[in-house]
Amino acid sequence: MKSRREFLVLAGAAALAACGPGEPAEPSTLPPDPRQAAIEAAVRWLEGRQAADGSFPSDIYAFWRLGQSTTGFVLLALMAAGRTDEALLDRGVDALLRMRGLDGSIGFAGPVPDYPTYATALALKVLRRRRPEETGPCETWLLSQQFRAEGGWADHPALGGWGMGSRFELKPPQAGHVDLSMTRRALEALPGDFDGDDLARDFVRRCRGDDGGFFYSPVDPALNKGHTDRSGYGTSTADGVLALLALGFHAEHDEVTSAVEFLRSIHGVADNPGVAGGPKAPFAPAMRFSYRAGSSQVFALLGGPDGWQQAVVEALVAEQAPDGSFRNESNLQKEDDPLVATAFAVQALVAAG
Repeated sequence: MKSRREFLVLAGAAALAACGPGEPAEPSTLPPDPRQAAIEAAVRWLEGRQAADGSFPSDIYAFWRLGQSTTGFVLLALMAAGRTDEALLDRGVDALLRMRGLDGSIGFAGPVPDYPTYATALALKVLRRRRPEETGPCETWLLSQQFRAEGGWADHPALGGWGMGSRFELKPPQAGHVDLSMTRRALEALPGDFDGDDLARDFVRRCRGDDGGFFYSPVDPALNKGHTDRSGYGTSTADGVLALLALGFHAEHDEVTSAVEFLRSIHGVADNPGVAGGPKAPFAPAMRFSYRAGSSQVFALLGGPDGWQQAVVEALVAEQAPDGSFRNESNLQKEDDPLVATAFAVQALVAAG
C-alpha cells in the first residue's frame, strides 16, 4: 500500500502489413494508422506553440499567457508521445525552472495565480524525469500545501487534500477550492511514503460517491458535476482511481476494482459521463477531452469496456482540425483553448495504443 508506483503509458507500435516471402512491402501501399497519424499531427502542432523562452503560453486566456501551468502540462503530453527532440524538452524544462519562485512554487508570477498546485505538481513530474536533482524545492512547497491537523484542519473535510495553492496560510473554516483533481496531481508528483499520505488516502475516500464512483469535492458540494452532491461521474472517477494507484493501492484492491467497474458501466466518448441530464448538464460536453484522457489512462492500466480504444481514437480523429489541433466548442472548462484540448487528446491517443 505504501510504495508509490510510476504509471506512464507508452504508445504501442503500429501493426505491420503482412507480406509474402521475398516481397518487401512498399511504404506507399501500407494502410495508414489513424491513431499514429493523429498523434504525430497533434505533437507537431504542440511543438509549434513553444515560445522563444521555452514556455507554452496560451493565446486564449490572459492568466495563462506566462505558461506557468500550461508548460508542464504540454511537456508531459509530448514526453508521453515520445516524438519530441531533446532540445525542445530541455528548453521547456529551463522555462519551468525560471518560473519557479524562491519557495519552490510555480504559478504566482502573474497578477492572478495560475493554479499553483497544478503548475507545481506538473512541473515536479517533468523534473523527476528530466532534472531529478532539481525536484527538492517544488516537492517541499507542494507538501506544505496539504491540509493537515496541525494547521487546524483536523475536523474539516479538506483534511489531507490539496487546494489551488496559496502563499498565505489559510485558516479554518475557509479552505477555499479543494478538490480531488488537484489532490490526484499532487499525489502523482510526490514520492512514495511521504508524511501525510495516510491523510491523503482518507481525503480521497471522502470523495467516494454513494454509487461507487467519485465526485470532485467533499468541501464544496456546489463544485460537483453529478446528478446529486454525492453522485460519481466520469472525470472525477478517473481522478479517484489514479489517486488510489498513486497512493500505492494495488489494481486488485476492492476500492480500485469497484471504481473501475463503475467507470466502465457509465463510459462513453461523446462527453463526460454521469453529468448529462443533471443540474450541471452543460459540463458534460465541456469536459469531454479531460474525460477521454483520464479514462483512457485508467483503462490502459486496468482494462476497459470492449472496444474502448477504437471508440476514443475514432472520436478524436473525427474532431481533429487540419492543422493537428483539437478544440472544445465550450469554454466552461477552458477546453476551448486548443493548447489544453490538444494536450488532453495526445494523452488519450497515447493511452489507447
